[in-house]
Amino acid sequence: AHLVGYVGPVSKKDLSRLPKSNPLFQIPKFHIGKTGIERELNSELMGVAGISRQEVNATGRVLRELARNKANPGIDIQLTVNTDLQKFSMYRMHNLSASAIILELKSGDILTMASTPSFNPNKILDGISKTEWANLLKDNMRPLSNKSVSDAYPPASLFKMIVAIAALDSGIIKHSDEIKCAGSYEVGDSKYHCWLGSGHGSVDLIKAIERSRDVYFYELAQRVGISLIAKTAKLFGLADNFDLPVSAISKGLIPDKKWKKTTLNSKWLLGDTLNAGIGQGYVLTTPLQIAVMTARLATGLAISPRLINARDGVRIPAPTFKEVSISSEALKKVQRAMINAVNEPSGTGYKSRITDPKFILAGKTGTA
Repeated sequence: AHLVGYVGPVSKKDLSRLPKSNPLFQIPKFHIGKTGIERELNSELMGVAGISRQEVNATGRVLRELARNKANPGIDIQLTVNTDLQKFSMYRMHNLSASAIILELKSGDILTMASTPSFNPNKILDGISKTEWANLLKDNMRPLSNKSVSDAYPPASLFKMIVAIAALDSGIIKHSDEIKCAGSYEVGDSKYHCWLGSGHGSVDLIKAIERSRDVYFYELAQRVGISLIAKTAKLFGLADNFDLPVSAISKGLIPDKKWKKTTLNSKWLLGDTLNAGIGQGYVLTTPLQIAVMTARLATGLAISPRLINARDGVRIPAPTFKEVSISSEALKKVQRAMINAVNEPSGTGYKSRITDPKFILAGKTGTA
């Protein structure tokens, strides 16, 4: 429902944004797209009405046709979404407030964009009762929201790869350099805690990602600075709403000094940088942005997502992607850390590993 959307009668609000010359919109109960792809691609899906100009007599009898403009039917749109994967994702997330995105790396095709819980669009089409609509609106699991693109969340430790890439690529740190984690990090009168109160001891970058060590990234963020962190985040698709035919896409937020001054009229603090270093504070991302970030980390290519596979049976060629302007050596180190995070017993994602050696999973956990 979130992806495809639904249709409904033309409202006064719709008329203010639709072409006034189209006679279809004057027909009572004529339906147009209200949300999702139905709305964003409404003109393509709907087509153009034909017009017949006729001469009639005083009783309304047609005497002759004066002119005719042929109608053009709407086109068929084929999505990149894999139906079985979409259904499976929805099934696995049943009774959860959750989202799942699956991208195909060669093309950027969105194979799954699932958001739960969902809702029945047919009820809205047929005329939903006030009680049912009110229940949807007040449900704290927010079934009407497409969490995949419309909701932005703190990425938490998923953001640590961005900080690591920024540090490695700029030469601020080598992957073998160690930073000691004693369980907390003090700046002035403030203390920033690691998720493991006893600390992790001295660790290098790969171990820091593998075990998601906060103190390491507090120190790293301080060395790198928010400007370079923000610049690197944008290279990997964060703060991008992409060119997709989906309603209400959020850009999320990758903050910096200028943003805080302009938006909050406040000075950027070192504590803001430390919080950003572990993907919290002001940092917000959508599940789709995280999927794109991960795809770019996996390939080193500036992959962008796409949803349209074919128009009227004519397949749209897959795009070619440029390389992300980051050193391949920095990418390799972060990729190795993500492999370890899942496949090493001390890794935070070890429970999610795939034991079949033909399928090696790399990843990163994040808890906000």
